[in-house]
Amino acid sequence: MALINCPECGKQISDQAPSCPYCGYTINRELTYNSNLRNKTAAALFGIFLGSFGAHKFYLGQTTTGLCYLLFCWTGLPPILGFIEGLIYLSYSDKQFDIKYNS
Repeated sequence: MALINCPECGKQISDQAPSCPYCGYTINRELTYNSNLRNKTAAALFGIFLGSFGAHKFYLGQTTTGLCYLLFCWTGLPPILGFIEGLIYLSYSDKQFDIKYNS
């Protein structure tokens, strides 16, 4: 039996537990072990450092918005928006990020 961290409260629980005994979060095995999920930290870093080119939008599968960022990168607005969105991604809990971008 291995231990994993609860995505909601961060406490260590059994990898076989159907829910966290501390906070009650239901463990979704599909999201926990799927390697094709988008990563919150990667999205945030793309937004902060490459937001002017829409890299975070392309990473999150929002191609149309990414193209708009790329088209208007010369205006100076996409870098500001990308930086702000990167910080917003970091403020999401893992559960919120998964629901919004990995569902």
